[in-house]
Amino acid sequence: MSLRDYFVGHRGISKNEAARILARVVELGFDFKSRKQFYHRKQGKPPRQVVEEGLPTTPTAIDDVLDSLAADYLPGMPNFASPHFLGFPDAGNSIAGLSGAVLSDFLNVNMINSTFCSRVAAEMEISVINWFREIIGYDAAQPFSEYEEQDSIDNVGGMVLYGGTMSNYAAALLARERAFPGTKKTGVRFDTSKVKVVVPEGIKHYTVAASLAWCGLGSENMIEAPIRGYRYDQRALSRLFRAARENGERIIMLVAYAGDSRTMTIEDLTGLHDLVRGESPDTWLHCDGCHGTSLAFSEKLRHHLQGIELYDSVTVDPHKVLAVPYPLSLFLVARPEVLRVIDTESDLIMRQGRSLGRRTPVVGSKAFIACRLWMLMKMHGVSGIAELVEQRCDMAQTFAEMIRKDERFLLINDVMFNSVTFVYVPRKFRGDGMTLSQAEELSVLNRRIYEQVMAEGKYYIHSFVIADDLNRIGCGRDFSVNVLRFMSGNPLISEAVLVDFLGYLSVIADECSSGQRLP
Repeated sequence: MSLRDYFVGHRGISKNEAARILARVVELGFDFKSRKQFYHRKQGKPPRQVVEEGLPTTPTAIDDVLDSLAADYLPGMPNFASPHFLGFPDAGNSIAGLSGAVLSDFLNVNMINSTFCSRVAAEMEISVINWFREIIGYDAAQPFSEYEEQDSIDNVGGMVLYGGTMSNYAAALLARERAFPGTKKTGVRFDTSKVKVVVPEGIKHYTVAASLAWCGLGSENMIEAPIRGYRYDQRALSRLFRAARENGERIIMLVAYAGDSRTMTIEDLTGLHDLVRGESPDTWLHCDGCHGTSLAFSEKLRHHLQGIELYDSVTVDPHKVLAVPYPLSLFLVARPEVLRVIDTESDLIMRQGRSLGRRTPVVGSKAFIACRLWMLMKMHGVSGIAELVEQRCDMAQTFAEMIRKDERFLLINDVMFNSVTFVYVPRKFRGDGMTLSQAEELSVLNRRIYEQVMAEGKYYIHSFVIADDLNRIGCGRDFSVNVLRFMSGNPLISEAVLVDFLGYLSVIADECSSGQRLP
């Protein structure tokens, strides 16, 4: 074979041969996505053998590479699209989203520059941003009547980024620039020890501390405010603002969660907004809605998000809740013009007005990842996505009811969205209450149950430590406990799957409790 035969394009590999190879790749992908087992623990190469493989020095026929991939590597990869994957809402199995992902790689446009890299793709991405602004409740930016190079991106009220981490980082940058204009150019010239960012205690997302570190504000300057029912305790929050003023501190940003990363509880967005604006009008209000913003598609459920349009910025993660493949996040702002303060300047590749790369923190060249969301929106429309979201919420309520009816388990959260957190409670702990030592033993047991489920690979659920802030366990005090969590993220999860899973989990839990199973 000539070297040219390895490349797709004019006079490269033949179209028929390229199509055959790619058809086989697609078949492998479909076989993987269709696999019921979460992963095959005993099939394929062990991870240590994979990492210790030597450097490939000679060419290998593509069919041999694909054979090896199917036999040795894919079995050990977790399949998030399996209906047995019950830990996160990251299925990535939307055919529209997958189609957009494949097509965008073929197109290979670079969103950094609109004139010669992504002329139409840039406008498609801006359309996606405007669609989601409308869904959230922000005023839609005025579209341009025709494409002109001198047109600005100042009316584009958001960005398409590579995940919620980047979106939350963008919020931190804007909060910093509002509080200390020009820091992007001059560097940090203020006493960071007096600058604070508020998050809810115990349910914050790690990206906030990381964002503060990256933008020079310092991760230690994050304040965790008390919660009640996995929302801000607003009385305690008001006292926190007063104490900050008395100490000469400045709270420049507060983060609220429309679906916190543990229980998916939706914050009282309107009440929180009113409190913060009364205490500190210049504080940047950011809503991390990576999960919960999908409720805005549903007329039946969007009331949970009442007040979200009042926030300075909102994060949306379609790769979590809309089944599009990784990575894809939207960062939206109430007033598009505020984004000017984080523009990147370049006289080489980003001088054109519609170059979206001017406004993507820490990213220059960027793939047309918005294509997967554009395809999803076109294929399903708002009504189709609303049906998907409502089905997800209904499935969570179904599983929550199953937990309530089974005396072996205790529900930890009020299910508002797609997360059901619970613990297994052995018979010896059931009754009017338990001691602190029993509660600690219960926590260890539930971690052991999770490890056993993980070791077998048939199903996957999540486990983490969270405060039992409403004393549901009944040990007489607030207590942090290892919980198990089901999330109804995959549209293919059925009630029959949940019945089978709960039976499977009950056997493992009973045996772990009696000492018959050890991970």
